[in-house]
Amino acid sequence: MPKLLGFAPDLDAATPGAITAATNILPTLRGVVGSPSAVDMGQPPIDYTSKGCATVALLDGSARTFVGGYSYLLELTSEGFDLIGTGFTTDVGARFMFTSFGNAVLASNGVNRIVQSTGDNFTSIASAPAAKIIESVGLFVMAFNCNDGTDSLPDQWWSSALGDHTDWTPSITTQSANGRFLDTPGGVTAAKRIGDGIIAYKRRGVYYGQYVGGEIIWSWSQVSSTAGCVGQDAVVDAAGVHVLIGSDDIWMFDGTRPQSIGSSIKQWFFADADAANLYKTQGRYDRKNSHVWFFYPSRRSNGALDSAIVFNLTTGQWGRVLQTVTDTMAYVSVGTPYSADTGTFDSDPGTAYDSPGLRGASEYIVVVGTDTKLYSMTGICQASSLTAWSMGEDDRYSTLKMVRPRFNKAPATATMTHAHKSGSGIDWTEGRTATLYDHKCDFLQSARYHRITLNTTGDFELTDLTVEVAPNGRR
Repeated sequence: MPKLLGFAPDLDAATPGAITAATNILPTLRGVVGSPSAVDMGQPPIDYTSKGCATVALLDGSARTFVGGYSYLLELTSEGFDLIGTGFTTDVGARFMFTSFGNAVLASNGVNRIVQSTGDNFTSIASAPAAKIIESVGLFVMAFNCNDGTDSLPDQWWSSALGDHTDWTPSITTQSANGRFLDTPGGVTAAKRIGDGIIAYKRRGVYYGQYVGGEIIWSWSQVSSTAGCVGQDAVVDAAGVHVLIGSDDIWMFDGTRPQSIGSSIKQWFFADADAANLYKTQGRYDRKNSHVWFFYPSRRSNGALDSAIVFNLTTGQWGRVLQTVTDTMAYVSVGTPYSADTGTFDSDPGTAYDSPGLRGASEYIVVVGTDTKLYSMTGICQASSLTAWSMGEDDRYSTLKMVRPRFNKAPATATMTHAHKSGSGIDWTEGRTATLYDHKCDFLQSARYHRITLNTTGDFELTDLTVEVAPNGRR
């Protein structure tokens, strides 16, 4: 009973425990589970295509949720979406980014000057640049890949004044400053806070910035010229470390040196992903389950986000999900306690007793569907599939008799399909499909090599597979 190793298509297919193919499977400490389905949140459709959305937590403990479009900004309220900003020009392929400073929310789209809202409509900050990327760190707001109205400088960084997000005029007195990363090619593609510093990424380049004050103000050091990030949303701050998609590898960065975490999946991933649209990748962190999600466009999607790979921060294993979305965010729900609802569940049959909105404050991943509605990734797994490692030897035939999956939680339905072949390096022949009965599936098939695909519906957790194989003899 080898321990399951998660979705690991780059490992040798005969590695015990490796899952060589997967759909809607996530890794856990004990094995794998079916991925959650998308649940309609009951909000009206967004009137336009979402070009960036986020829930922003504020200093007072509240949270605000925003959606950006080509020319507008919307805020999600209890009544639906309110228009709170207009007159923007968002380039094709560009997106809004959001950050907070105290109880102010700032937004940028790379074309218009950075705007702010303190509870009402967004207004432009006169001295701020336009920036594709914004991020708060300490008592500063940082902007990257900037345009000051005269020059467009993709390799530029720019900080607000110390303690004042509305002042962007460079001055030693106020500690507002700007500069450029000129020692590696290309523009800044992403940036994230780490500890009391900030990391700026190019496609091949990583820079660590720290506030030092005085005349220098911000000190920058180049950490790597090989690692990097493909897009502004392709890096995730997960429990104090960054997890990111690079041009040819997947990285984890803790503030010292980037480390590759893609050895079991990267060849498959970069073959499956649409390289021309990989910059659209969106990473989100499911804090509760220690899962880092990367929604990305596959080669089958014509540029749309139709797939996801999911990294378990604790085990270092991967999962895979098929889900077509147009946008994503890490959503914070203030929630409604049971005592605040004067009605009953009988009077509202559309609300489940464990609905996320009734759990108090909670965080979960929310996606925008192709119908422009919001969906929480909190539903029951609809259907999943995993293909286990190859079992057998070149010089011996064997008979696969039985496979018994060990579930911590059994699925609603489960079937297994057996595949076999008479030698290495040739195609598999699909064999019998058996329904789980008495907690096992029975097979009687002789071959040199055997492989099992498990298909399920409903939530489940699988810890291992017990396989009974009887040797037939050598040839």
